[in-house]
Amino acid sequence: MGSAGQVHQVLDFMLHGPEGRISSRLTLSYSERQPWQVGVAFGAADSADNRSAVWVIARDLLVGGLQKRTGQGDVRVGPAGSRIAIEFHDGHDHALITVARDALARFLDSCYAVVPPGEESRRMDWQEELTALLA
Repeated sequence: MGSAGQVHQVLDFMLHGPEGRISSRLTLSYSERQPWQVGVAFGAADSADNRSAVWVIARDLLVGGLQKRTGQGDVRVGPAGSRIAIEFHDGHDHALITVARDALARFLDSCYAVVPPGEESRRMDWQEELTALLA
């Protein structure tokens, strides 16, 4: 699952495209040090090129998307039957993936166990953020 203050979960996903669907895996990551965001890594660290593409999504966007379509701009999330659809847009292209709703909900419950709603600003390392901004 992860070390103290962190949650990691590997999920199966389906990439939906014009040629059909492709099944693969992604890794969701959450840290109390960045309490408002969830990292979504596509590709495996153990792949031949040892690289992955990472998108950062607001935790609240994923939570909202469990119940209704939400989001605007680069990421949109919403129910799709027993799955959750996540759309990624980069200005030119877009990708649509789906993940099991129950698996995503369990991951988000684990995140809330680390940092409950409303506690995010208390867990943030503001000095670290300021240092990074001024570097």
